[in-house]
Amino acid sequence: MSIKPSYLDELIEKASKAAGSDSQLAKTIGVPRQTISNWKSGRQPCPPADVALLAYVAGLDPDAWGNRALIAQHEGTAKGELLTQALKKAYVATGG
Repeated sequence: MSIKPSYLDELIEKASKAAGSDSQLAKTIGVPRQTISNWKSGRQPCPPADVALLAYVAGLDPDAWGNRALIAQHEGTAKGELLTQALKKAYVATGG
């Protein structure tokens, strides 16, 4: 089981509401419906590109959220620390 970022549930919820349902959200961003369920449960990590798409559908800044996901992907590593410094504006803008 992967470690799910704390922001992911709320982001999926907002995107799903904007799309009309989880099924419609999956169709909109081009993933199987099961993938949305797997992201929610933490069984599968949500790639930064898909985080950006979720943000876009939710009406949020996809650049900032994609960068936040990129930072989360490398959390606890030297690369993660460097990404946090490099992408600090995005991290702060998304509540990190």
